[in-house]
Formats: sequence, C-alpha cells, structure tokens
Amino acid sequence: MFRVVASLVGLAVMGALFAGIYYAPDNQELRDIGPPAFAPSPGEVRSFGIEPSLEGYPILVQVTVISGEVDVYVLDREWGNELLATDQARIDLERPFNFHAQWSRSHVNGTFETTIVSDGETFYTLLIDNSDNHYEGDAVPDPENGTAEVRITTRYVDTEKRTLVYAYLAATPSILLVAFALGRQGVRLRRRSEERPPGEER
Repeated sequence: MFRVVASLVGLAVMGALFAGIYYAPDNQELRDIGPPAFAPSPGEVRSFGIEPSLEGYPILVQVTVISGEVDVYVLDREWGNELLATDQARIDLERPFNFHAQWSRSHVNGTFETTIVSDGETFYTLLIDNSDNHYEGDAVPDPENGTAEVRITTRYVDTEKRTLVYAYLAATPSILLVAFALGRQGVRLRRRSEERPPGEER
C-alpha cells in the first residue's frame, strides 16, 4: 500500500508541476504573443489594434523603437477609422485628429511604456507615426534615410491572472486523489488496530 500511496503522491506533484508550467502566462497563446514588428518609411503611418480587457483591468503596452524616431498615438478605434484617406490605402494625419494624450508620446526613439485601463468595451488603435503630421513639434523623419524599426508588445493582465486560476484547478484532482488515498489508508490502519486482540503485539 505504501508503494501505491507514494505513486499517488508522485502523480500529484507531477500534475501540479505540469499544470503550473502549461498554464504559465509565458506558455499560453495569449493575445500578446510575439511582438509585431513595423518598419514605416518616411511619411508612413502604421496602425496596431488593441482589444478591450475586463473592465478596470490594465493593458500594458510597450513600444520599442530600434531605429529612427516616431510619434506614438493611442486612439479609440472609431477615431482611427476616420483617419483613413479617401483611397482607404493609408492613414492621413495631415488634418486635426483626436487621441488620448495621457497614453501617447511624441519623439519616441527608445522604449515607451503606457498603461491603458480598459472599460471592457472600447477597442483602441495604436498609431506609429513616421510622418510630419498636423501638429507642431512632432517627430519629422529624414526623407532619405528615415525608415524606422518598431516593435510592439502588449500584456493583458486579466488573462495572466486567469491562467494562474486554471493552473490551480488543473492540479486539484491530483491533490484530492492523494488526500483520498491517504485517508482511506488511515481508516484501514485504524480498523486493523481495533480488531487486534488485547495484548497482541503490533
């Protein structure tokens, strides 16, 4: 019986480890897998969509500019759709446009991080602007050698918390199985002890 219990304990440990590894945030195909790379040429604006999270949860956005200097704007997706040029082939920032100033920054030439607190409904558009847009003081690219290289990474905190819950749930059956086996073994030992005649050596 000892071997059976030892095997069950080992199974529980292995199950817990497997669940912890499999459901770890870094191993899940979340919405933030693989930072996308952009290389906007001079005068070009590239966009990246950001999905809503649970209401009140943060969405962590990191923009890394490997080469060049760009402006980063966060807009509601509806605002971004209004910026499409008449030919629908490019984004036009030569006219005034709305953006969330608290989540945006101009002249980014390194790493820029911002935290968007989701309302649970709004989709956002992240613009990487490598053009001379409507507003004064924006980054102006070199027309001959101004192609920028940018990487974007997003993290959805609510999703990472859910994966930890899934890990605990996945490990629960193995733990309950071991608890049941140990309890059953304890009952059997107690019964055997009670069934022995008085004075019999154990």
